[in-house]
Amino acid sequence: MFFRFLATGVNFKQLAFNFMRGASTIGLIVFETCNVIWTILQPIFMAVSTEDIWRTIAVRYNSLWNFPHCVGSIDGKHFRVQKFANTGSRNINYKGFFSVQLLACADADGCFTTIDVGDLG
Repeated sequence: MFFRFLATGVNFKQLAFNFMRGASTIGLIVFETCNVIWTILQPIFMAVSTEDIWRTIAVRYNSLWNFPHCVGSIDGKHFRVQKFANTGSRNINYKGFFSVQLLACADADGCFTTIDVGDLG
């Protein structure tokens, strides 16, 4: 059920019909599975940055790009989405369409160091 949800993005009601379970049961399974995956993988793949890591990134920026005291390149992207129910105009962006934002910071080699996904338009 969890992998079908991730692979297709289908709603819980449709999954409940497909697997003959309640929609609230599907929601609980997806929620609990996501929490377990996050708890196990977050410390490995999204470890808290230390001062040494930031200094290493700054040295790498200076050596590759001759850009001293830089610890990241930041960029953002608006992803067009359909209007969420009961949100009014909260997620409409300055270009006039509904969107969700992605903001990311990358090191000197282009590897993400920090991301933020989900802010409204």
